[in-house]
Amino acid sequence: DGLWYDAVIKQSNTAAATDENKYYRIQLLKKVEDGKYYVWNKWGRTGESPAGWKLFGPFDKEDEALVIYKKNTGRQQRGTVPPSPSDGA
Repeated sequence: DGLWYDAVIKQSNTAAATDENKYYRIQLLKKVEDGKYYVWNKWGRTGESPAGWKLFGPFDKEDEALVIYKKNTGRQQRGTVPPSPSDGA
């Protein structure tokens, strides 16, 4: 339907005495080859290799994957797909 789900949550504090420089990324993805849906996430500290990642799925329906996405973000993030170079943008 032309929508994508992608969120990046960051926590930063530039005060020298703290160590708050973390991120959490989550995406709802559709595999082109079989039409299955997945929810992928990773987390860690900014500027370092990811501390961990997890893949949920496969799901037959987008709504099934969206339940996991919403559970892990606490809300729904929706946007439109940016134009690809083949669209003349």
